Amino acid sequence: MKDKICVVTGTCSGIGQQITYKLLELGAYVIMIDKFHPDVTISEMNKVNPNGYEFHLADLSDQKSIQSLSSNLVEKHPIIDILINNAGRHIVERETSVDWFEMNFALNCLGTASLTLGLLDSLKRAPSAKIVNIASEAHRFPGKFNFDDVNTEKESMLYAYGKSKFGIILFTKALAKNLEDSLITVNAVCPGLVSTNIFLNFLPRWLAVPFGSLSHIGLMSTAKDGATMPVKLCNDPTYDAVSGSFYGSHLL
Repeated sequence: MKDKICVVTGTCSGIGQQITYKLLELGAYVIMIDKFHPDVTISEMNKVNPNGYEFHLADLSDQKSIQSLSSNLVEKHPIIDILINNAGRHIVERETSVDWFEMNFALNCLGTASLTLGLLDSLKRAPSAKIVNIASEAHRFPGKFNFDDVNTEKESMLYAYGKSKFGIILFTKALAKNLEDSLITVNAVCPGLVSTNIFLNFLPRWLAVPFGSLSHIGLMSTAKDGATMPVKLCNDPTYDAVSGSFYGSHLL
């Protein structure tokens, strides 16, 4: 990972923050992307290597913001070795993006796909690039998703998160097929049941508190645990030729 250019989204906290720490420790140059300024993350990274990262503020549920960010990054970094699409939310009450897409779909699926395609030119110039998309076992939500209803206007909002993650798994497989003659691999991974804001924020507070404490007794994973497989897909030679795969939490 020494001196490799790595883009990580959603770096303020949780899994994205831990991925960022690990990549920096391995010697990579990390490009952090978030909607909010990651003060805590930056403070910790300065202790390891104050010259080993940069940060870009962007709303990855906003297509105009993604387009501006992608253009900036491709111009500044003609070669990008690794892209980890971690940014996401789990929303059960209806919310829409500035582009009027349902927010789970806008950020978790459409935002990931748009950023990936926007950075593809830089990824293609790398000796061997890797794309890792954070997916979820929630794509197995009982029932049949209605993909004609991407804004979840007819289905229950209970389907929205799982549908967005199923969408990104389908995107992963389609992109891998499209890139099979290139030096880019693209895979998706579920980090498991992790005690992070994305999981806890959609629970009522009275339920979030006890769930949050389960990681301390080993019944839920920590964010550091959740970062293990995404980093492994980037760093372990075992996965150099693997593309188009989904690694579920039962395989971790």
